[in-house]
Amino acid sequence: MLFWMRSSNWQSLCRLCHELKTKYEQGTTKHAKVSGRVVICGESGGGKTFWLQANSDEDDLTWDMDAVASELGMKSTYPRPEHEYRQLRVIRARLLSRLYFGMEPAKVIVSHVGQAKRIAKGIGADVVQIQARCPVWLNV
Repeated sequence: MLFWMRSSNWQSLCRLCHELKTKYEQGTTKHAKVSGRVVICGESGGGKTFWLQANSDEDDLTWDMDAVASELGMKSTYPRPEHEYRQLRVIRARLLSRLYFGMEPAKVIVSHVGQAKRIAKGIGADVVQIQARCPVWLNV
Protein backbone atom coordinates (compact mmCIF):
# COMPACT_ATOMS: atom_id res chain seq x y z
CA MET A 1 0.00 0.00 0.00
CA LEU A 2 1.32 3.45 -0.87
CA PHE A 3 2.00 5.89 1.98
CA TRP A 4 -0.44 8.50 0.67
CA MET A 5 -3.30 5.99 0.64
CA ARG A 6 -2.92 5.60 4.42
CA SER A 7 -2.69 9.33 5.05
CA SER A 8 -5.44 11.16 6.89
CA ASN A 9 -3.89 14.49 5.89
CA TRP A 10 -5.66 14.99 2.57
CA GLN A 11 -6.08 18.68 1.88
CA SER A 12 -6.84 20.38 -1.41
CA LEU A 13 -4.20 23.09 -1.35
CA CYS A 14 -1.84 24.33 -4.02
CA ARG A 15 1.84 23.63 -3.39
CA LEU A 16 2.65 27.15 -2.12
CA CYS A 17 -0.32 27.24 0.26
CA HIS A 18 0.50 23.74 1.54
CA GLU A 19 4.13 24.68 2.20
CA LEU A 20 3.12 27.85 4.04
CA LYS A 21 0.49 25.99 6.08
CA THR A 22 2.96 23.26 7.02
CA LYS A 23 5.64 25.75 8.05
CA TYR A 24 3.09 27.69 10.11
CA GLU A 25 1.86 24.52 11.85
CA GLN A 26 5.42 23.42 12.60
CA GLY A 27 6.38 26.88 13.83
CA THR A 28 9.12 27.20 11.23
CA THR A 29 7.58 29.98 9.17
CA LYS A 30 10.32 32.36 8.11
CA HIS A 31 8.66 34.93 5.92
CA ALA A 32 10.87 37.64 4.57
CA LYS A 33 10.22 40.97 6.20
CA VAL A 34 7.46 42.87 4.45
CA SER A 35 7.97 46.61 4.20
CA GLY A 36 5.59 48.54 6.42
CA ARG A 37 4.50 45.59 8.57
CA VAL A 38 4.69 46.10 12.31
CA VAL A 39 3.21 44.34 15.34
CA ILE A 40 2.88 46.76 18.26
CA CYS A 41 2.79 45.41 21.81
CA GLY A 42 2.78 46.80 25.34
CA GLU A 43 0.72 47.40 28.44
CA SER A 44 -2.80 48.84 28.44
CA GLY A 45 -2.70 52.61 28.35
CA GLY A 46 0.92 52.58 27.19
CA GLY A 47 0.39 54.45 23.91
CA LYS A 48 -0.01 51.64 21.34
CA THR A 49 -2.96 53.30 19.61
CA PHE A 50 -1.15 56.64 19.58
CA TRP A 51 1.89 54.97 17.96
CA LEU A 52 -0.38 53.26 15.42
CA GLN A 53 -2.04 56.53 14.44
CA ALA A 54 1.28 58.39 14.23
CA ASN A 55 3.00 55.74 12.10
CA SER A 56 0.30 54.44 9.73
CA ASP A 57 -0.51 55.43 6.20
CA GLU A 58 -4.16 55.60 5.19
CA ASP A 59 -3.70 52.54 2.93
CA ASP A 60 -2.26 50.32 5.70
CA LEU A 61 -4.32 47.47 7.07
CA THR A 62 -4.56 48.06 10.81
CA TRP A 63 -5.80 46.05 13.77
CA ASP A 64 -6.64 47.78 17.05
CA MET A 65 -8.97 45.61 19.13
CA ASP A 66 -10.39 48.57 21.05
CA ALA A 67 -11.16 50.51 17.87
CA VAL A 68 -12.81 47.49 16.23
CA ALA A 69 -14.85 46.80 19.38
CA SER A 70 -15.99 50.41 19.43
CA GLU A 71 -17.05 50.23 15.76
CA LEU A 72 -19.06 47.10 16.55
CA GLY A 73 -20.86 48.92 19.36
CA MET A 74 -19.15 47.05 22.20
CA LYS A 75 -18.71 48.95 25.45
CA SER A 76 -15.18 49.76 26.57
CA THR A 77 -15.28 47.78 29.80
CA TYR A 78 -12.18 46.04 31.13
CA PRO A 79 -11.83 43.22 31.28
CA ARG A 80 -14.04 42.59 28.28
CA PRO A 81 -16.61 39.80 28.53
CA GLU A 82 -15.24 36.51 27.12
CA HIS A 83 -17.86 36.32 24.33
CA GLU A 84 -16.64 39.69 23.02
CA TYR A 85 -13.01 38.53 23.09
CA ARG A 86 -13.98 35.43 21.11
CA GLN A 87 -15.70 37.52 18.43
CA LEU A 88 -12.78 39.94 18.19
CA ARG A 89 -10.22 37.11 17.99
CA VAL A 90 -12.13 35.58 15.05
CA ILE A 91 -11.99 38.90 13.18
CA ARG A 92 -8.26 39.29 13.97
CA ALA A 93 -7.59 35.72 12.77
CA ARG A 94 -9.22 36.58 9.41
CA LEU A 95 -6.98 39.62 9.00
CA LEU A 96 -3.88 37.61 9.95
CA SER A 97 -4.73 34.83 7.51
CA ARG A 98 -4.90 37.45 4.76
CA LEU A 99 -1.50 38.78 5.82
CA TYR A 100 0.12 35.32 5.80
CA PHE A 101 -0.39 35.18 2.04
CA GLY A 102 -0.34 38.88 1.07
CA MET A 103 2.27 41.59 0.80
CA GLU A 104 0.35 44.70 1.84
CA PRO A 105 1.65 46.96 4.65
CA ALA A 106 -0.09 46.39 7.98
CA LYS A 107 0.01 47.48 11.61
CA VAL A 108 -1.35 45.10 14.27
CA ILE A 109 -1.72 45.81 17.99
CA VAL A 110 -1.26 42.81 20.29
CA SER A 111 -0.86 43.33 24.04
CA HIS A 112 1.19 40.23 24.93
CA VAL A 113 4.85 40.39 23.83
CA GLY A 114 5.23 36.64 23.18
CA GLN A 115 2.09 36.53 21.07
CA ALA A 116 3.24 39.64 19.20
CA LYS A 117 6.57 37.98 18.35
CA ARG A 118 4.84 34.82 17.06
CA ILE A 119 2.45 36.83 14.90
CA ALA A 120 5.26 39.04 13.60
CA LYS A 121 7.31 35.99 12.63
CA GLY A 122 4.36 34.52 10.76
CA ILE A 123 3.52 37.63 8.75
CA GLY A 124 7.04 38.96 8.20
CA ALA A 125 6.71 41.99 10.47
CA ASP A 126 8.89 43.89 12.91
CA VAL A 127 7.86 44.14 16.56
CA VAL A 128 7.65 47.48 18.34
CA GLN A 129 7.25 47.26 22.11
CA ILE A 130 5.69 50.30 23.75
CA GLN A 131 6.94 50.91 27.28
CA ALA A 132 4.28 52.43 29.54
CA ARG A 133 5.16 55.87 30.88
CA CYS A 134 8.22 55.98 28.67
CA PRO A 135 8.43 58.18 25.59
CA VAL A 136 10.87 55.82 23.87
CA TRP A 137 9.61 53.15 21.44
CA LEU A 138 11.88 50.13 21.41
CA ASN A 139 12.34 47.83 18.43
CA VAL A 140 12.51 44.28 19.77
